[in-house]
Amino acid sequence: MVVSLRFVPALIGLCLLTGCALTPKQSLFEALGGHDGIAALVDTAVEHSVTDPRFGELFANTDQDRLRTQLADQICELSGGPCVYQGLSMAEAHSGMQITPAEFNWFVEHTRLAMTERGYPVGTQNRLLALLAPMRSEVLGDPDQVFEAEPEPEDPLGME
Repeated sequence: MVVSLRFVPALIGLCLLTGCALTPKQSLFEALGGHDGIAALVDTAVEHSVTDPRFGELFANTDQDRLRTQLADQICELSGGPCVYQGLSMAEAHSGMQITPAEFNWFVEHTRLAMTERGYPVGTQNRLLALLAPMRSEVLGDPDQVFEAEPEPEDPLGME
């Protein structure tokens, strides 16, 4: 059987596309770099947050090592890793802290910045943020609580 050479590029393209379709999607845990990658991400995000003057005294009495460990375990578990988060629920952990929507958004901003600095692709960033976003209402507490409006920085996520 004679195969025309003009079909070779199409056959190669078909093989490549089929191979991509059969490759299992990398777990988020793996995409984040496993335990070490998550620990480095958390260290960077927490460091940005605790040094951000907008938070004022929010982190002043926080056990930073425990915060890092708990957050890393939580992200590890959420991302499909082998960890088991054994900390408090988000509602219990943040009870009485009166965290404002702006403060929550600042922490998300620092987490996103840390992911960018550590070289995570936007798709990986979005996968993690999508898992963390549902926790917003628990962290903020009473959804009917009224907060004073705080000015947001122009383009806090660098999207413009």
